[in-house]
Amino acid sequence: MFASTVGWSQGVTGVISGTVSDPTKAAIGAAAVTITNADTRVVAWTGKTNAAGVYRAPDLPAGHYNLAVTAAGFKRASTLSALWARRCSGDCGR
Repeated sequence: MFASTVGWSQGVTGVISGTVSDPTKAAIGAAAVTITNADTRVVAWTGKTNAAGVYRAPDLPAGHYNLAVTAAGFKRASTLSALWARRCSGDCGR
């Protein structure tokens, strides 16, 4: 039910973002997204997708995260993501 993108961190934090869509690739707006640290089991971010199905969880510490998505009329979906920190100088590939 969703796709996620893991952002690289230039310091202590990074971003996990993605798009929630149905099997036909139609965006699912107002889906609830919960991101939980897989090691500590602490909820790190909660939010809803916008009308285009997009969510963005900024300022997350490097680590392993469980992403869970719920939306009316759909089964709950979840996946595991890793957010890695790296140090760089310059534009770091942006």
